[in-house]
Parts: sequence; C-alpha cells; structure tokens
Amino acid sequence: MRCNLNGMNSWHSWSPNSRWLVFSCNAFSPYTQLFITHIDPQGNSTPPVALPHLTAPEWAINVPEFMPRDAPAIERITLKF
Repeated sequence: MRCNLNGMNSWHSWSPNSRWLVFSCNAFSPYTQLFITHIDPQGNSTPPVALPHLTAPEWAINVPEFMPRDAPAIERITLKF
C-alpha cells in the first residue's frame, strides 16, 4: 500500500501511547479512507487495516483523530452539518 502521508489528501494521528497510527489514504479509491496500524517498541508497523465502518462511499475522510472514548461511544456516527 502506498500513501503519501505528506500530501494534500492524507492526514495522520498518533494514539496517546504512540503505539497506534490512524491515517487517511486514497490508495484504493479516489476518496480518502481510514486505516490503522500498530507500531511495536522497535518502530516496526503491522500491515494497515482499513476501517470501512468509519467512512462512507464517495466521501473524503481527511482528519482522523484518536479520541479518549469507550468503544460504545463510536457505535454510530451522526452527521451534524
């Protein structure tokens, strides 16, 4: 998978413990999608995993952020715009 993490169509965010990286990428679509990877203590990453349940078709996801919330807090995303 090739993403330009410094490009206009991507953004990344580190978890509070610096072991997880969430990022947006348009490697598989003209629209950005969310991915997550784990970073081990030696700095090696696991293969990124897509998070399709946090995106919508034909929508660009540009600014992922880690939030200090429990899992039930993100069961549903409500659009407010």
